[in-house]
Amino acid sequence: LRSSGITLIIKTGAQEVSHLSIRIGTTLRYLGPLDLLIFSDLQSSLGPFLIHDALRNVDQALKETDPDFAIYRDIWRYQRTGQDISDLNEERAKGDNRVGWKLDKYKFIHMVEQTFEMRPGSKWYVFVETDSYVVWSNLAEWLERLDSTKPIYLGAPVMLGGQAFAHGGSGYVLSNAAMNKLLGPDQPQGLAASWDKRMKSHCCGDLALAIALKEKGVDVQGAGPMLHGEKPATFSYGPGELWCQPVVTMHHVLPHEVSAIWRFERRREETIFADLYFHFIEPLLVDERENWDNLAHGTTYSAEETRKLEDKWAEEDRKDRADHKKQTGVEKAAHLSFENCAKACTAKPECFQYVHGDAKCKLGHSFRLGKYAAPGNGDRMEWRSGWNSTRIRTWTKENPCAGPKWPDWVG
Repeated sequence: LRSSGITLIIKTGAQEVSHLSIRIGTTLRYLGPLDLLIFSDLQSSLGPFLIHDALRNVDQALKETDPDFAIYRDIWRYQRTGQDISDLNEERAKGDNRVGWKLDKYKFIHMVEQTFEMRPGSKWYVFVETDSYVVWSNLAEWLERLDSTKPIYLGAPVMLGGQAFAHGGSGYVLSNAAMNKLLGPDQPQGLAASWDKRMKSHCCGDLALAIALKEKGVDVQGAGPMLHGEKPATFSYGPGELWCQPVVTMHHVLPHEVSAIWRFERRREETIFADLYFHFIEPLLVDERENWDNLAHGTTYSAEETRKLEDKWAEEDRKDRADHKKQTGVEKAAHLSFENCAKACTAKPECFQYVHGDAKCKLGHSFRLGKYAAPGNGDRMEWRSGWNSTRIRTWTKENPCAGPKWPDWVG
């Protein structure tokens, strides 16, 4: 990476840094300390890599008294007293209510500032998180096509409160010119410190970073699907979705998945989404699975949806605009059972998969493997998924990839 002018930055946390251990023998195996910077909320080390405390420059009074820093104080107390910091782990189900999440947002701009201080001459700065996965060969080829002397901020954009920002877990890229716009010698110094108190009013650090960049005239540019927030099991493959495009990042990748993906892609010069499908997903597709949500996200049938349609059609009839297409008997009954849901999918040539649960039938116009859906009370099955494997095999056979299909704007 260093030879391509790329610096990789990983943001982690003291409670989850052990999840990076699998990387030492896999994705980080051929990288050295000059290729990579790791930031956490506690200075430590991982193999040959120093882990920097992203919060070391935060105002001391804030760290000592602010409720958002309670977990930071606990981490340092555990470290000083020789206790196991992993005991401070929180359930992911708590989501944004985790105290570690409230602390995490303060890392972003400090991490970017420290990165530029340590690596001011890099062409590209690529920021990812503990559970992100990067395909190095595709990353290097992609950035080689772009101009680092232009202020570029790339990511998988999310919109919140009218502000677009690059989602941190999917990864985001800043050019040297963008970093200079934000933190260069011609800019007022102390950017991160000026944001410490502002951060209270923002939910997330990646959002705050986008605002800071926008204030300097740098807006996020969408870099999907190359920078992606999903992983092979939850990617949406098929018409108009993912197939021949190159993969640069993935998110929510578990440690055992890191090892499997690395063993596969390290043998390839380039990796596209179709490669991941054929290797990891196709062997696992069956006609149906119980206690499973295949994440079909197309047409939805339910009693509520039917009522909404009927109300809409009644209104159109009153206005003499009765050119709507009424639901068929198969569609009306689709939500009543898994078998009826399967019939609804069969009746629509564009349907590749379907899922039934919560008195709803959802059809998929693309195909995914999906994820386990725990049974309800008394081990009652709540979600059941099916795939039209014949249609899927026909489509994949009729749509071979000659190689990576890079979006026009990247080259």
